[in-house]
Amino acid sequence: PILLLDDLFDKLDMNRVELLMKLVAGEGFGQIFITDSNKVRVGQIAESISSEVKFFEVSDGKIYEKK
Repeated sequence: PILLLDDLFDKLDMNRVELLMKLVAGEGFGQIFITDSNKVRVGQIAESISSEVKFFEVSDGKIYEKK
């Protein structure tokens, strides 16, 4: 399955974000796509995930993978 969390983290405090990520970042959820306009917050969220993480940025209608 694919789970999309679209700009959800602006509405949650970091404690709830951490709890949500622990719940969905396990083996059973498959792919998770997280969208957010705050790069710092996304970085903090990614650090709490023990699975493989990739970053992409959309600019002018083009998608770029961030290394």
